[in-house]
Amino acid sequence: MSDDGEMKVVRRNSVISSSEKDGNQKPAPGQTTDFESMMEKIPYPKAVFFIIVCEFCERFCYYGMRAVLTLYFKNALGWNEDFSTVIYHVWVMLCYFTPLLGAMLADSFLGKFRTIFYLSVVYCTGSIVLSVAATPPLHIPTVAFSLIGLALIALGTGGIKPCVAAFGGDQFQIPGQESQLESYFAVFYFSINSGSLLTQIVTPIFREDISCFGDDSCYPLAFSVPAALMIVALIIFLVGRPMYKIVKPQGNIVLKVMSAVKHSFSRRGKEIKAGKRREHWIDYADDKFDQRFLNEAKVVFKVLFLYIPLPIFWTLFDQQGSRWTFQATRMNGHIAGGFGIKPDQMQVANPILVLAFIPLFDRVIYPLLAKVGLLKKPLQRLAVGLFFAGVSFVVSGIIELTLVPTYAVELAEGESNLHFVNALPCQIKIAGTGIGEAQILPNEMFIHEAIGTKNYTVQIDIEGCPLYMDVEDQYEITLKSQNATTYVAYLGKGVNPDDPRSSIVRLEQSDLPDELEKSENGDPIFRVIWFGFDDAGDNIEFKAESEKHVIRFKGEGPQGATESREIEPKMYWLSLVADNIPNGVEFVEGMDLELGGSYLTTVIRNYTVEGDGTDPSHYAVARHEITSPNSVHMLWLLPQFVIMTIGEIMFSITIMDFSYTESPPNMKSVMQSAWLMTVAFGNLIVVIIAEAKIFKEQYKEFFLFAGIMFVDLMIFAYMAYRYVPTEKFWLKDHEKKDEDTKEKSGKDNDGFDRDD
Repeated sequence: MSDDGEMKVVRRNSVISSSEKDGNQKPAPGQTTDFESMMEKIPYPKAVFFIIVCEFCERFCYYGMRAVLTLYFKNALGWNEDFSTVIYHVWVMLCYFTPLLGAMLADSFLGKFRTIFYLSVVYCTGSIVLSVAATPPLHIPTVAFSLIGLALIALGTGGIKPCVAAFGGDQFQIPGQESQLESYFAVFYFSINSGSLLTQIVTPIFREDISCFGDDSCYPLAFSVPAALMIVALIIFLVGRPMYKIVKPQGNIVLKVMSAVKHSFSRRGKEIKAGKRREHWIDYADDKFDQRFLNEAKVVFKVLFLYIPLPIFWTLFDQQGSRWTFQATRMNGHIAGGFGIKPDQMQVANPILVLAFIPLFDRVIYPLLAKVGLLKKPLQRLAVGLFFAGVSFVVSGIIELTLVPTYAVELAEGESNLHFVNALPCQIKIAGTGIGEAQILPNEMFIHEAIGTKNYTVQIDIEGCPLYMDVEDQYEITLKSQNATTYVAYLGKGVNPDDPRSSIVRLEQSDLPDELEKSENGDPIFRVIWFGFDDAGDNIEFKAESEKHVIRFKGEGPQGATESREIEPKMYWLSLVADNIPNGVEFVEGMDLELGGSYLTTVIRNYTVEGDGTDPSHYAVARHEITSPNSVHMLWLLPQFVIMTIGEIMFSITIMDFSYTESPPNMKSVMQSAWLMTVAFGNLIVVIIAEAKIFKEQYKEFFLFAGIMFVDLMIFAYMAYRYVPTEKFWLKDHEKKDEDTKEKSGKDNDGFDRDD
């Protein structure tokens, strides 16, 4: 950036005295002008505390609902994960596109106060509708009412976004309180992250740890508590009404600007042909619009042009809730004892770090850097924020590379996995053309990875096993493409009826394929297969029991397989209840199911031992790992969260302040909505790139996003270097008003420029 640009950016934090304006000599050191003395007497506006508390409650509501929304789509509405993700991102984009509507209402018709009030009522209504839709006993159309509620919430939260921060800024006197205004934006952002932090901790607890209406989870409570906080926000906002400085709307600014643009383009050709060129393209509308308005429009267009590269920051930043969360599902969150971190809880790192970094940057880092002439200009901070965002994705790409060896096997078309389980009391050897041979110990599994999909013939060598065991000459193996199939070798009844111990080795296929893929939320996947339950009866139930949970797997018949299920990572003890075993049997050995693992437990009844089936020793029970659990710890994600949060501090707070201070008074909400719309476009870019599926490997996509960010950074740095801030001509209105006031009253007026 040029020296002239630097001077003008820094000058936004200075006060222009009336003597400077008139060209008079500056006051002597230690002296102040009457105007500057007046500014020093302006008290900090107490009304902003109502606005900050209101924002805290509103953010608690928004982020609380957002934290559990995708799980609600999947578990309550029954949508698959792909469709849930699409609807989720469409809703987020809508929440950030509607600020333009809110800005038009505020600046053109209702003013900021009434816009916030009316749309907050819409917001509260949507929150209540969503809570009601999630309540099963009411028997209302759940999907329809959920979508209606979300649409109202998007309109409400998006509509008030550009107004709340700007309304708080209106409470300050500019010029005169620039430093206090900057402090306000920092506290305002602090309240946003406080609400986000608290709700991301407690709302998942309401959803998961509390049961209601016969369900294991409680979505009605998870939505109702945020809804209640939004109602509280509305009440607090109304309580502060007598203290607010309310600026009247200045007309339909957005439509007026659009009209000026249209008129300028329609008139430009004729004027150029007539030899009447203008310095700026919008000036061709000077026959219909006054020059003051056109000058304000130039300021808006100048800043909006600077915003073009900024959506890429949000493209990276908002993937904390998607790609980075999915990355966490492939990692281990175990800490100590029974405590662990869940993948979606890693998002809490961001608001915690923001709350810690705001005072650190405001009081320590920025002042220290300013002493050596660094990061004094807002555009410099924005550029450095973009840089840190890019670096965070380089780090996430490196972490992803370390995770690749821990991933599940991906089968191509024509490939299959073949799993052999030895449920015999002795070691066996399995051999066959095309699969080689394998020695398998008792209660162990051997896995052939990614072999060709076809039929195989295998032989089982039982040399060293008890003499009463017999074996068939060969066994047929049938595989399906892109499936993992388990075959279990166990003892079945033999052909000699005179010998109760007569037995033959059977090789049976599991009814259902094994699950190779890790679960998307990181929880372990578990299922049971059983054989030899001829005397157990028709109905069988296995129970996996932890200290707090009991998970039931039901089946039928002497042999079979349960479906794979995602369960919490804990230590479980398996037990069995059947028609002919009513008292059940508890198996002594526990099963430690870890994050990211896919597990198969085989339960084989030893028919050669007499008994009622309640003795655990009559069963061969073994837990097998189909896919290894996550081995890289989740805390290795902290560096990328720290780096991204540093970028957020330097980018987000700066852009809020820059949008407000660089815009004329009657276009502040439009400017606020413009930077919020960069968030919407950033999310849209995520959807486009994700749907394009440019790369199969996730680490390549992370590096792609980092590369896009660095290219974007270079473009922004060049634009920032060329950017010369427009002189804030509207500040002279305050000086003129001050001079007129003193001439009429002969004394300072502490309450000037207040429009109640």
